[in-house]
Amino acid sequence: MMFFNVEAVREFLLKNGYVYTIRRNNRRVGKDIAVYGSYSKNTKMGNVDIKLVLENLTSAEQLKPYINESGLENAEDLLKLAQKMSDEKLNLYYANSF
Repeated sequence: MMFFNVEAVREFLLKNGYVYTIRRNNRRVGKDIAVYGSYSKNTKMGNVDIKLVLENLTSAEQLKPYINESGLENAEDLLKLAQKMSDEKLNLYYANSF
């Protein structure tokens, strides 16, 4: 499962059928289920195909080409949000609905 609990990111995916999203570096790629909620109580949004775009993000500058397709306002917000959720290395992924 890939969780989309940030409303702006979730809405972008639902509206556009794809989104760029930051996750920990151990995220698997390929087909998966998009959900929101928690492990014990979640709502399925649909199926997504996940591709790795960038590894080991270290700066907001790296995210600037993708920010308009992330659902968030700017690269700094996207990176801060991801760093708040995880202290591990972070990667950028592309999730496409199918």
